[in-house]
Amino acid sequence: MRWAVILLLAGCSGLPTVPEKVMIPVAVPCIDRVPERPAFLTDAELAALDDYRLVLGLRTDQLTLRGHVAVLEAVLQACVR
Repeated sequence: MRWAVILLLAGCSGLPTVPEKVMIPVAVPCIDRVPERPAFLTDAELAALDDYRLVLGLRTDQLTLRGHVAVLEAVLQACVR
């Protein structure tokens, strides 16, 4: 019985060290705002154009859309880690 008490007290001889810094994961948004959508020609505006200006308008919209997609991809790459 005496050995059991000695072994029990030997296990309590020292306290474990307390960690100084505890890192807790906290969910945060990866972006603070969504980039604004550029203005595109509406269907009514496109219908009112002649063929030459229609092709120019569609090409302008395509280039604007490609630029907007590039910005969105760059912003979303910040979220992937």
